[in-house]
Amino acid sequence: MAKRIVDANGKGKAYVYDPISVDQLNDIARISGLNGIERKSVGHMLNSRAVAHKYAKDSNKPYNSLNLIVVHAGTGITVTKTPTWSYD
Repeated sequence: MAKRIVDANGKGKAYVYDPISVDQLNDIARISGLNGIERKSVGHMLNSRAVAHKYAKDSNKPYNSLNLIVVHAGTGITVTKTPTWSYD
């Protein structure tokens, strides 16, 4: 939608901040168990990462030094171990 607005005006820049989902799955998380079919990323990675960063700040600890499991439970469920992997 942001790109369409910029294209319609012929100028400007568009940015998407904190989208609902992004593709940050690692290779293992892409395995579906069916030959030739890869799992798609539809998780809430940025939301999970933001919560982990907030926890790190509130705990006065560096984000990369923590080993956290964050669960986003809404209409879907995403389980993330920060800072390295995620499954949905």
